[in-house]
Amino acid sequence: MLKLSFPIDVEVDNYLDKGKDIPSQNYEDWIAPTTGLTKLDYWSAAEVFTQAKRLALTILPIQEIATQVAYDAMLAAQVCRNKQYSYRKSWLKNNRYKKYGPTKALLHKNQLVQNFVYREIEKYEKYTEGDLTQPINSLAFEELLKNTSLSEENLIVRYLKFLVQIAEDNSANTVLAIAKLIYKYRTIDVAEIYTRLHGDGPVDNYFSKRKGEFIRRLEDRFQTLINRGILKIVVGNKRERYFQGQETFDSKWSDLVKQTFGNFIPWGTTCLVKQSQQSFIDSLFSWVKDIFSEDQRKIVSIHTLFCPNCFNKLVNELNLANPEKQLALPYFNISKEKESLMNSFNYQDSITQKTEVRNILNKLTNDSLRREQIISSGIKNIFITNNDTKILDLTLSKQRKATFIVKDNFFTSKNTLKIYSVDREGDLLLATFILSKSNSYWTSLFNKEKISLLDGKQKLFLVAKYFQEDSENGQYLIDLDYREGLLSETTLFWHEYSSIMQSVWLK
Repeated sequence: MLKLSFPIDVEVDNYLDKGKDIPSQNYEDWIAPTTGLTKLDYWSAAEVFTQAKRLALTILPIQEIATQVAYDAMLAAQVCRNKQYSYRKSWLKNNRYKKYGPTKALLHKNQLVQNFVYREIEKYEKYTEGDLTQPINSLAFEELLKNTSLSEENLIVRYLKFLVQIAEDNSANTVLAIAKLIYKYRTIDVAEIYTRLHGDGPVDNYFSKRKGEFIRRLEDRFQTLINRGILKIVVGNKRERYFQGQETFDSKWSDLVKQTFGNFIPWGTTCLVKQSQQSFIDSLFSWVKDIFSEDQRKIVSIHTLFCPNCFNKLVNELNLANPEKQLALPYFNISKEKESLMNSFNYQDSITQKTEVRNILNKLTNDSLRREQIISSGIKNIFITNNDTKILDLTLSKQRKATFIVKDNFFTSKNTLKIYSVDREGDLLLATFILSKSNSYWTSLFNKEKISLLDGKQKLFLVAKYFQEDSENGQYLIDLDYREGLLSETTLFWHEYSSIMQSVWLK
């Protein structure tokens, strides 16, 4: 059997081989432990899948959809090309003269699955909200989604999830999302929270500027609900924009917020254990100071903000108001008659059975084998999708370079390229690439960072440059470069070096 990047846990594998259902009373026993980031390396594929499905059910409690989302997230994370350590190493090399390092935390491979769950489930959310243009490629799923009624509780969970999504693993953005758009703390208090977590103060007007951007992204995400009158935008006296309901404090949903963020805590992180007589803040500072990895430091900060217990300790020691009293969430205008039974859904009733685990792991194994086979035999054709909509077909034997444009709204957060080929079994995902607005056009002119999308002797390099057209609209300029017979990075270096020297001599 092909070795997966997520190995199967022996204990769970025994359940599968013996043909026994995994008993519900042992459900917590085989969920991945959360005693520290290093434990993530020992999560099994079954554990990752169970955690991913559990998270998907928190956001959209439909069994079949959750299973598909968990599978898609695991597959996309396996082949993601610009969220791996090799990518970070390349970034640091090309940006070594920058004053500040990367603002986003580089995720562990299993945490990347958690991140992809947020991305993969969004189209299903929007479909239930009335946006029928979403690319749902299953008639069975369409029927399930059409028959799913909305509830205020579920929409609040989606609102919280999207804030986590657009914070983009950036601890500074997470402070803004939690302390300004969920809880309504004063800007001076938010700056104090930021300073305690990061050791220095934020840039002037950082939160006021970023808050406006976050609101516009939220408007773009929930535009269908705004058009239906379920969610309303209010413009304040100073022309600031916010959602109806956020002007007042209301602790009605405090328990839901705590439960939801308990599920959103970065996988593998743990709460700080109290040390002697130190305060929580001093203990946290001492703990973070001893962490070598800057990425792990950011993840610890994000955990502190997400975890209800840690966040309560933090604000209490800063003598700030209790979070429950500062809660200010949007009001979703849904009549009680139309609310679905999703509110009473018990996630613990949904135990992942051995057949489902086996099927998903077999699919992932089969996909890995198919990728190996098609790479060894040679890839002839590929096609590329953006947010699951096809945008380019490419025949590699005829076209070795290609340039295309991906239109983008500045306030849209989701832009994920997926590169597919086709074999006897159908479409096969080869790589994923998350577009980032940080790759500005002018910076990219002097720093053309190439990401390899294909393994083996065939190489397909991608360069993405973002160009801002106006305050709201922009576009990505994507360059693809296909080459054959490049056996190593050293070979590639000398190939490029000889090309450069040849152009110099010709001049």
